[in-house]
Amino acid sequence: MTNANLYSYAKSKQALYHDAVEYAMKKWQNYVKAAVSKAEDPIEQINALFDSAITYLSGDKDFCSILKNDPELFPMFPNVDPFEEVNKKSVKMLESVLSNGIKKGVFLDIEVARVAHILFAIYKGLIIEGYILSDDYNFLKTTYYEAKNILLNGILKK
Repeated sequence: MTNANLYSYAKSKQALYHDAVEYAMKKWQNYVKAAVSKAEDPIEQINALFDSAITYLSGDKDFCSILKNDPELFPMFPNVDPFEEVNKKSVKMLESVLSNGIKKGVFLDIEVARVAHILFAIYKGLIIEGYILSDDYNFLKTTYYEAKNILLNGILKK
């Protein structure tokens, strides 16, 4: 494909790059959505959401490499989120799972939007720690599952 032909699809190299990354993020999001849709009860849904969202990158080495080399794509404290619309849809998916769990009496009666944002921030931190800043191949076996256990069960002895 020639440069002239390429620019008939995108305004610039930066726009093309953004579109390609957005496509990869939507692919990741659809993977999570498919996993959640297969789960029937709220506990299975939240586990499917957490597990598929975190483990997806272990199977998409190309996108993981892009994230490592461009930390602006997944900023922890963004002034401007370059993928705000994609991330909003991810938070809405989380809100839907939480709302379903509350409706069915499985989850505590929480403020869904606030908790979804808190969980999404924790998730971003885990992605950054496990896939961007680290080459720890045991991340899924150690840090992630310990974090998920704390999120779902707490740290208080019952």
